[in-house]
Amino acid sequence: MGQWKKRRKINRRWNSTQQTHGGSALLHPNFAPFHCAKLRHASNVIVSNSYGSAKSRYAVLSVDISDKKPVITQQPLSQVVKPGATVTFSARATGEAPLFYQWERDSTIIPGQTLPDCTIKNVKQSDLGWYYVTVTNSWGTARSDWALLSFAGDSLALLRK
Repeated sequence: MGQWKKRRKINRRWNSTQQTHGGSALLHPNFAPFHCAKLRHASNVIVSNSYGSAKSRYAVLSVDISDKKPVITQQPLSQVVKPGATVTFSARATGEAPLFYQWERDSTIIPGQTLPDCTIKNVKQSDLGWYYVTVTNSWGTARSDWALLSFAGDSLALLRK
């Protein structure tokens, strides 16, 4: 038994630095989700016990997610129609799949309009307003420009909203 040394408690402390570019990151970089375009993270560890300590070299992790989050590549266009017409707003986005689309009118979600194209049949007065789409994936969110749906000859459409 005398030949075996008593186990000593080992302590360890992680040191890290973090730099972000083009966005922001959460305060805790280890395994925390972040939303930024570029992240550079460096860590090392100090291991110690009653006999002393040892410090590791820094390990550097760089992540660039700028091509993963959604980017709107085709904006919906304003449209002028007659009552009873069918209208389609279209938007396209790039980013890591899957991409999820959700159309809104006047900041209210339109149930069932979850594709890149938003089609409204038999347009009524209650359908008029400002439309946009929000595209999301696991890396972020993008919102399109607003597009106005109005009736031909309705010169007050811009002032009502």
